[in-house]
Amino acid sequence: MEPGSLDSRRSTLRPRIWRCHPIGFSRSPVHHSAMAWYHLGFFPWPHWFLPASWLHSFCVIGRNPLSLLSFVGESLFGFAKSAILSLLYPPHCASCGSSLHEGLNEENQHLCPHCWKGILSPPEHLCPMCSHPMVGTTFCSNCHDRSWHLSSIVAACRYAGVAEELIKSFKYGRDRTLAPVLGDLLFGAMSDPRLAGKPFDAVVPVPLHSLREREREFNQSALLAAMLSKRLGSPVNQLLRRVRATDPQAGLDREERMKNLKGAFQIRKASMKGLSLLLVDDVTTTGTTLDACAEVLREAGAREVCAVVVARG
Repeated sequence: MEPGSLDSRRSTLRPRIWRCHPIGFSRSPVHHSAMAWYHLGFFPWPHWFLPASWLHSFCVIGRNPLSLLSFVGESLFGFAKSAILSLLYPPHCASCGSSLHEGLNEENQHLCPHCWKGILSPPEHLCPMCSHPMVGTTFCSNCHDRSWHLSSIVAACRYAGVAEELIKSFKYGRDRTLAPVLGDLLFGAMSDPRLAGKPFDAVVPVPLHSLREREREFNQSALLAAMLSKRLGSPVNQLLRRVRATDPQAGLDREERMKNLKGAFQIRKASMKGLSLLLVDDVTTTGTTLDACAEVLREAGAREVCAVVVARG
């Protein structure tokens, strides 16, 4: 066919729809198919009955009967694999190891009812800024004499009981299988009025220094950020790096923590003007680490920085 011929122009004008089905994509265009009419608006596909992706599958199956075998085989294999795995490895509580038969819901997919009750909720009276337990209704001993670069710190639970055991096993015992469990707790914290409904441009994990990450073999905050990102639909972005190996924060008071983290973080990206960011970490006590990260992000142009953690110490 000549490039400038009438036939070539007619071919260009034809609706060219890619074959698409659950198994993958085909590079061969489908001409004058039902999908072409559907995309041009002449085919009223009943979305209330079947998803449009099924129409793609039917078009491919109609032109290639072997696709039907592939489609059915893949579906049956997936069902059989799930059934066999559930039979051989029934779900167990991530904390006590008991079988999971009931008590699961959208918030809790990994703990038995007894252990779920052992996750201690934050106190009723807490600081709206740092989630520290408050004396009375207006005084916060952690916030009253300091200014923040964060908008708020929200904790899913208290660092005690089952939550403390899970975090220690995850962080120091290197049990990465607990990441989805703690990720569920993080997602539950997103319903807090301080975070609910806010659209975040990125989920930002608190970085570890390269030496500490090499020693631990992973960054627990990055794993938690990845779990939360899947539920929120916001991308994970490693915007920060830790340029100085600091002493462990545990055992230091607030002033020592602030001095210990001075100049510890740097930005990876030069500008993030107007972005709304969500910092993620496993545990916070005074909020010093989170605020040090937020300071760097705000200096780089971030419009707002909030933080969410699994537990508040």
